[in-house]
Amino acid sequence: PNYRNFEQVIQKAKTACFNSGQRIEDHFVGADEMIEIGKGGQRAVPTVYLSRYACYLIIQNADPCKKKIALGQTYFAVQSRRVPRVRRVPRVRAVRGPVPTL
Repeated sequence: PNYRNFEQVIQKAKTACFNSGQRIEDHFVGADEMIEIGKGGQRAVPTVYLSRYACYLIIQNADPCKKKIALGQTYFAVQSRRVPRVRRVPRVRAVRGPVPTL
């Protein structure tokens, strides 16, 4: 896997996030994690923590020819259909005139 290609997908997802009026910082949080390398050394590796919305944007901007991406796209498609539909709340009509007393 080539991380540089994934970085391009993350950039496209960030652009979509921004263009939809969302704050990028709310959905993509960058950090450096220290990983162990040979002989007890450590090295900083950039990491991005993602919200569910960011995951959705990334999956939609990635290559669907890859099996894991196709599975992710299917997951989000199925989940979006499972969201319960909002029932309509009956409208309350305004009554004009004096308020009745009990």
